Amino acid sequence: MELLPAIVGLAVVDSINPSALLATIVLLLRGRRARPLVAVYVVAVLATYFAIGTVLTLGLGLTPEAVIESDALYLVQGVLGAVMLAYALLAPNRQRKHSPAEPPSLPTATRPMAVFALGQRADAVLGQLRQRLGRAAREGFLWLLGLVGFFLLADALGHFQIID
Repeated sequence: MELLPAIVGLAVVDSINPSALLATIVLLLRGRRARPLVAVYVVAVLATYFAIGTVLTLGLGLTPEAVIESDALYLVQGVLGAVMLAYALLAPNRQRKHSPAEPPSLPTATRPMAVFALGQRADAVLGQLRQRLGRAAREGFLWLLGLVGFFLLADALGHFQIID
């Protein structure tokens, strides 16, 4: 109970937090489309304050080692790993159905002034290259997501001694 005046003092000071007020005002000035962002921001602030309040209420008995080695955290880790792995395996394929059989070749220029005319003629080739790189980046991201999800899930299952 000796911490109560300090906590109340911090709550009063933080209730007039200029950054929280400014962020809310800026988001609200964006119009109707930004209202969900304001709700997400307020919920994030509420969750942060709740977590800090819980830690302050539980006192120093809640050590980082106790939190890290808790069954609840391993359960959250396992669920997160399973979701990441499932998304990586079951992600919808966003590949376009129509693609030309042979990509057009880049135009050539023999005079220095003709180089400036190549920006428009090379757009089709560069567009195809952009699509190919986008597919490769998405595939790489899904591989990385799947591997991290697998290791998170395996570590959580190992903690509960489901797998050895």
